[in-house]
This record gives sequence, structure tokens and C-alpha cells, in this order.
Amino acid sequence: MGEIISSIICLFFVVIGSLIYEYIKKKEEIKLSLKSEFTVKSSKGILLFFMLWMIICSLGMIGVVIYLITSGEPNETQTVWIAEIILLAFFFLGTLGFFTCKYNYLVIKDNGIVIKSLFKKTRFIKYTDITYVNCIMGIQCFDSDGIQLFAVDHYHIGIDKLYSFLLNKGCIELPTPYPTKEMKDNARFMAYRRKSSLISSFWALSIFAFLFLSIGLLANSLSDFKSYENYKVIGYVESYTNDDETLKIKLKNDSNQYYVNNIVYDEINENLFKVINQDDSLILHIGYIDEYNRLNISQIEINNTIYLNMSDAEDREYSNYNAGIISSYIFFSISAIFFAFSIVFFVKLKRYSKTVFKSQI
Repeated sequence: MGEIISSIICLFFVVIGSLIYEYIKKKEEIKLSLKSEFTVKSSKGILLFFMLWMIICSLGMIGVVIYLITSGEPNETQTVWIAEIILLAFFFLGTLGFFTCKYNYLVIKDNGIVIKSLFKKTRFIKYTDITYVNCIMGIQCFDSDGIQLFAVDHYHIGIDKLYSFLLNKGCIELPTPYPTKEMKDNARFMAYRRKSSLISSFWALSIFAFLFLSIGLLANSLSDFKSYENYKVIGYVESYTNDDETLKIKLKNDSNQYYVNNIVYDEINENLFKVINQDDSLILHIGYIDEYNRLNISQIEINNTIYLNMSDAEDREYSNYNAGIISSYIFFSISAIFFAFSIVFFVKLKRYSKTVFKSQI
């Protein structure tokens, strides 16, 4: 039932968001200047979407920190760090989307089109340079050889007006199928496709290299192992809790918190939970004190029966530590491979741009 309600709520917000976006877009289309010079830009609804995205991610990061402080659960630290990194990544994606939509636009003038871009120099395209126009999920304009000059997606305001404007300027529909046989036989067009392929390969490899490097750094930073001391504590059980693959034991007349973390938990003999009771006498061995001042249990003994062995507990933690370190180096290696290939494609791209591509253009 909860999943159904959640799905209905999500669907409701999607529908409401779509209606709000269409309303804002329609109002902006109506207000679009009737002059010959106008601007093709992203709708304010899209900018609002990315702004809300950034706000939600920011609140999420604050909420995660508050949760960590109030919960006081050290086994949640790793989860919190992962959540923070993911939310931060989404925040930067939202920021990138916002500024890209805000500062990427076209200014349609009588003598040509000014192309404004966040990451590129401002360009000016004359109408005589545009031969073909395609209006599927936005507008793409091409020269006589089929090389794309610029493109804007369907979220931009003024798409319909720009399309009609270009047709009136003498542009024709992009031939189907694209590219045509003549274009494939055109050395200039093939040089353009080759360069586009090299650019796509370089960026894809670079992104994967950065992704695996980030995962490796996270895995390495979260891998930690504390040497076991294994000193003895004898007491009587006041209470215990067993949940989320952790065990917490409170001893009478003892203010310390005794704890079996989620890594060692699987080494506990399940019969422990059948015999442990309030007021039972037990012998604990403490491996180490963690950053939350909790005494991590390495061995549990009741009535001369050991239900958690200190050597097994230490081996499990050390194996987990090694697995984290090994995983991080594997990710580093994969990142290095992708990075090396990205350099290869970057060098190819530079050489191609200086020789073949320039000679064809």
C-alpha cells in the first residue's frame, strides 16, 4: 500500500510540474517579441526546475548531517558520506543545468544568428551559411555539406517562430535519410563526423576516469582498521538490543556502551540470542574504542561458552579492511586505464584537427 501511495504522489507531482511548465512556457511564447529580432532561450520553467533541484539537494545535504549528529550511529557514517557525495554530485549537476540553460541562447537578427554559449566563444552564423533545417525535438541547422552548425532543444522558447523564420529565409528541410550518399562521399563531411566521434570518445572516457577515481578515493578513505586490544570486562546484563545487524549490550552499574558492529555481527553464534537474558553474568573482551567512544566487543562468553570469538572478529574486520583497500586500488587502476585512453583520443583529436580536419574545412 505504501508503494502505491508513493507512486500516486510522485505521479501527482510530475503532472502538476508538467502543467506548471506548460503554463509558464505558453505565457512566455505569448510575450515573445513580434519584432524581427528576438531571442530563443530556455523557458523560465526549466530554470525554476533546476533551482528547485539545487535547493532540494542542499536541504538533503543539511538533513543528512543533522541525521548523523542526532543518530549517533557510527555504522551510519559510511552511508552518510556516500549520501553526501551523491547529493553534492546532483547539486553540481543541477547548477550546471541551471547556468547552461540560462546562458545558452540564440539572438535572431536580420543579418544572422548570434549564438551565445556558456563554455564557448560567441559565434555569428549568416543565413546564407544555413542550407538545411530539421525540426524534431528542437531545431538543428546544417550547412550545404550536412555539417551541423548549431542546435537548440524543444525546451527553448521561440522554437516555432525560429523554424518559420528560417524557412522564410530559404532554408530547406534536412533530407531523409541523413546523411545522404552525397554527404558520405564528401571528404569535408566525413572529416566532421570523424572529429565528432573523437570528441565524444574523449569526453566519455574522461567522465568514466573521473567516476572510477572518485569511487576509489571514497573506498580508500572509508577503509580503516584498528588494532585489537582484547581486554576483559566482566558484568551482568542490564539490557541489550539486536537490530540492523548490530548488537548493543548495557551492563549493570556500567555507563559504557558495548557494541558489536555490522562487520563482526555475522560472526556471532545465533544461539547467543536464545541464552542471553537480563541479569546474566557474561565475560566480554573489548577489541578497541571507536570514534563514538563505544567499546567494540571482540568476544562474548556466557557460562563458559564462547558465542563470539576474538580471532574471528579481528579476522573479519581485517578482511573487510583489505577488501576496501583492494577495491580502491582496482578502481584506481580502471580510472588510470580510462584516463590513458582519454589522453590517446585527445592526442588523436588534436592531430586530426591540425591536419586532416582543417584541410577539409
